Amino acid sequence: TKITDMLERLLASAQAGNPEEALKAIEDRHRQLTTDLGVGVSPQLQGYFDELRQMANGIALVRELSDRTRARVMANGELMATEIGARFLKTQLKGDGVDVTWMDARDMLVAEDRGASAKASVLSATCAFAPDASLEKKLDASTPVVITQGFIARDSEGNTCLLGRGGSDTSA
Repeated sequence: TKITDMLERLLASAQAGNPEEALKAIEDRHRQLTTDLGVGVSPQLQGYFDELRQMANGIALVRELSDRTRARVMANGELMATEIGARFLKTQLKGDGVDVTWMDARDMLVAEDRGASAKASVLSATCAFAPDASLEKKLDASTPVVITQGFIARDSEGNTCLLGRGGSDTSA
């Protein structure tokens, strides 16, 4: 089962008041992956597990799910996968003298205010795709390999948002 589907099940079970089984499945899947790859669970990955648990328990408590909370939960799939992937790749390339950096796409991509509905602004955002000199400078100053996410950005207030159709192309 794909993590996105598992996160959707988490949201549904949290709204029904019982997120524990879905949370456990997501954590177990990621813990197994880190074991298989030999990288273990980092404090950053544990932080994502903790954040998911807090959000799921909050949804379960009020039995409501806002678009903003949906975006944050769904973004965790990308964040967890790339965090694990970056650590694994770093171990694989270390012997070749190639360093790897993980970067949060929300620190690089800001969604445009296009006057869309509040829901579309959070769950189907768009970003400018023109070259960004300051971002280029930041990436040039980093390691040769940078791992980041597609599909997520932040709005002008710093809130997590999901990119709409073609959003991963913009991220790339």
